[in-house]
Amino acid sequence: MNDKMEIVYAFDKNYLKYFNMSVDTLLKFNPNAHVTVVSTEPLDIPYDNIIIPIDENVKHRENDTITDSTYLRLKLTQLPYDKIIYIDADVLCLKPLDELWNMECDYINLAECHLGGIKNAKEHKHEKYGLAGMMVMNLKALREDNFTKKAFTPFDYSIYSKWFHDQTIINHYFYDKLTFVDTKYNYCFERRYKKPLPLKNIVLLHFPSSKKENMAVIYKLIINNKI
Repeated sequence: MNDKMEIVYAFDKNYLKYFNMSVDTLLKFNPNAHVTVVSTEPLDIPYDNIIIPIDENVKHRENDTITDSTYLRLKLTQLPYDKIIYIDADVLCLKPLDELWNMECDYINLAECHLGGIKNAKEHKHEKYGLAGMMVMNLKALREDNFTKKAFTPFDYSIYSKWFHDQTIINHYFYDKLTFVDTKYNYCFERRYKKPLPLKNIVLLHFPSSKKENMAVIYKLIINNKI
């Protein structure tokens, strides 16, 4: 696998303002990382922008705010890399990612969910539920396993209460191949955890759903070296 740290984002134009903050913090601590952005249409950004269409029929629930672009995470096997760190656009980086990058990764490494994921784990009859907002992905192994084809195999979303999109697909089809890493690598802002972490110990801080208004506040602290 390549020694160069490959960081990949996947989002649509509505997340550009969050991405700009995320990538600033990423490069502050990882200046030599190579950044690639995957989207369904071209974005005005100074980074490699690879366009991947979503041709599959993807299912959304009524009044769903999720767009088709969320399923891009399932198509990253098309990228010309053997290994990547995927990061959501609403994630801030607080430390270097060398330790995360250098970990052994046989398939997908990701962090366990906060306490809100207990119900989801039980619905799948699993002990844990993984968050897809940060994934170290062995794309070579995923390609050999036909990951993308398997991921888009239809299943009945209605039996699950929430988080039923690409994240549930990953937990549903590939759970036995997931390696769970420390929650410090995808710690969700103001979510409840079995073992809460202080800000100083967090490596990647995620701002899900309604918590995004806090992202700019923490971003300024990071950029001004106050964290």
